[in-house]
Amino acid sequence: MLWRWLIGYGTFGVPQAGAPIAFSLLALSLTGSAEVGAGLGFVMTLAQILGAVPVSRLGIRYNAVTYLRIMSVRGVGGRHLPGPPR
Repeated sequence: MLWRWLIGYGTFGVPQAGAPIAFSLLALSLTGSAEVGAGLGFVMTLAQILGAVPVSRLGIRYNAVTYLRIMSVRGVGGRHLPGPPR
């Protein structure tokens, strides 16, 4: 059991550390320049930050466990967050 925790904790930072390399390789294959990869990483990080604030504000009326369950069901079910009425 301890080995699984150690392996999981040790590899936790790998996806974050590999993102700049992945974006640079993607930009290199699409545009011929790896410099655009930094812009892609910045835009994705900015979108995650700007998207997290409204999503977290939706959960103010629920307690944390209930909201986590709601978000998990929506995420697993493939549903999107409710948008403006049409």
